[in-house]
Amino acid sequence: MTDPTEPAVEAAAPQFSSLIESAQRLGSLRWAEMQLFELLGGWVQSTEEPDAKLLFAVNSHHHAEHAATLLGRLPAAGEWAAELVTAPAHPTIEPVLVGVADLGDDQTLERLVAVYRVIVPALLVAYAIHIERTNEVADAAVRRSLRMVIDDESRDWRAGQALIARRLVDSASVGRAAAFQQRLEIELLEAGGLSR
Repeated sequence: MTDPTEPAVEAAAPQFSSLIESAQRLGSLRWAEMQLFELLGGWVQSTEEPDAKLLFAVNSHHHAEHAATLLGRLPAAGEWAAELVTAPAHPTIEPVLVGVADLGDDQTLERLVAVYRVIVPALLVAYAIHIERTNEVADAAVRRSLRMVIDDESRDWRAGQALIARRLVDSASVGRAAAFQQRLEIELLEAGGLSR
């Protein structure tokens, strides 16, 4: 599997054309982090396997911390205020995440695949692209914050991958994981993705 913490960027991404464009993208990423906080936190009670339960509990709090970090990098007032730009990148993404949240108690493998093979890798790439589109001098604080979030997300991604690997014990489990991953990646793509 390709490491999403080091996305292959063929050409430099164009810089943001305005502060509002950058704020909207950060706002959509903050929204995604808030959704992951709620999603993983909601699974803690219903997950029976102790290793997955612990991972969901710990990572839920990490996503809350990431949302707080992004809040600190958004404007506090005006038309770009955090409460105005913290929103899904596309309205069609919410039903996709609701479907993920509704995965059953007996679908721990699918829950892990959703978060650690689809959603977190998409966020890692979105963060890397955001950094590429910022100005090295003017946006130094934003870039530093995003790099810290990427480091944290990368550790969580690796831990999630390890739990998935432990559950891929035969061709049926590998096929189930692959089919679910493909379906969710298609849904995410068709919904427009997690960031603007």
